[in-house]
Amino acid sequence: MTADGSGKTRGGDIECYDSSVLDYISTSIDSVTTQKQITMYPNQKPWMNRDVRLLLKARNIAFRSGDAQTYSTARANLKRGIKKAKHGYNLKGIQVISNYKPINPSPPLN
Repeated sequence: MTADGSGKTRGGDIECYDSSVLDYISTSIDSVTTQKQITMYPNQKPWMNRDVRLLLKARNIAFRSGDAQTYSTARANLKRGIKKAKHGYNLKGIQVISNYKPINPSPPLN
């Protein structure tokens, strides 16, 4: 807004200026970053991360192979991975609630 409240600037109205700035920002973002598509399912647990999905895939492959020993090992690894992922997710939630900030150690003096 200008002092007279008209919304006009010297070069034109504020909407035109606003759209040109937004277009510039979006083209800058597109040229610098890459776009990645992530598929989220409505029934996916929040602690399901890449590691758990890889362990789940390994367990399914071991099951289809028919080798009981490999399947047993894959199941145990999946169980450990799920526990680790849940612990990390819960710890992250507690840190957000308690406003926890990790202490950055100062570099050693020479």
